[in-house]
Amino acid sequence: MVLWGKIATDVTNSIQLRSEKRVIFVLRFWKIKVWKEDRYVLNAYNVSNVQLNPNMAGVEEFRAL
Repeated sequence: MVLWGKIATDVTNSIQLRSEKRVIFVLRFWKIKVWKEDRYVLNAYNVSNVQLNPNMAGVEEFRAL
């Protein structure tokens, strides 16, 4: 995935500040676009959100796998 602008800066800074080896990204309010069999992740509604290792039930279940 390629991130641009403020989101890319925020994600880079957050990864560098974490001591954890794994980083789980949770993308909210994004959409997947398919063009010529390639998939793209696009922000949607100008409210897209990226969270790194959030404390959420779904993330905890994923980690447990």
